[in-house]
Amino acid sequence: MIVSLLCVPLTAKGAVRERFSYKDYTYVLTADDTIELIEYSGDKKVVKFPEKISNKAVTKLGSNIFKGSSTI
Repeated sequence: MIVSLLCVPLTAKGAVRERFSYKDYTYVLTADDTIELIEYSGDKKVVKFPEKISNKAVTKLGSNIFKGSSTI
């Protein structure tokens, strides 16, 4: 039997937040309808974060946004 686990950010109430992609970023919508960037998958040494995605303000960077990056 093969079992796989999917790590998905949870809200404070335990509800699953859907993940979205934009260029080299993975993000989630926050409770106040803004964006939290949770992962950067690019290879640039200098990263410029978008101010908005789909007309929603980027207001937070996740604590592990660069966890998988070997260039930063």
